[in-house]
Amino acid sequence: MKNNYDKINNINNELFNKYFKNTSFPKANLKNKTIINSEEDLFKIKDNLSKYKNIYKVGDIVTQSSSENISADDICYKDYDMSKNDINELKNKYTNCMVCSINSPENYKNTNSWKKTKTNIKDICLYNVDATDNSPIANLGRCKDICKV
Repeated sequence: MKNNYDKINNINNELFNKYFKNTSFPKANLKNKTIINSEEDLFKIKDNLSKYKNIYKVGDIVTQSSSENISADDICYKDYDMSKNDINELKNKYTNCMVCSINSPENYKNTNSWKKTKTNIKDICLYNVDATDNSPIANLGRCKDICKV
């Protein structure tokens, strides 16, 4: 900025008010934002982004977050609005989830699913990795049948 403006020393209030009273400076809310000051900062962000998954195929198991604020659990249990204890019970009962259907590639960013989870997932199948074939709780095999994988 110093190259584009003249520095004024010992300015009096009248002169300041004449030139700068109604001057507004740009403002930005940087809360929850990352400032990139170096190439190293950029590489850290790029590395974090590689850990996220947003686009799934039918049959995929959800194990990755879709953003910094949306975990795999948030994706799997997005349709359950419960207390923390109830969600923990649900997670203990259904330890994983599989993608059963996805929103169309042309339209997935306009869906409620994208708004909630930042994924193209339409429906999931909750299952427990330790459930047996005759258990009332779905296992991976039953989810594959349900999802026609």
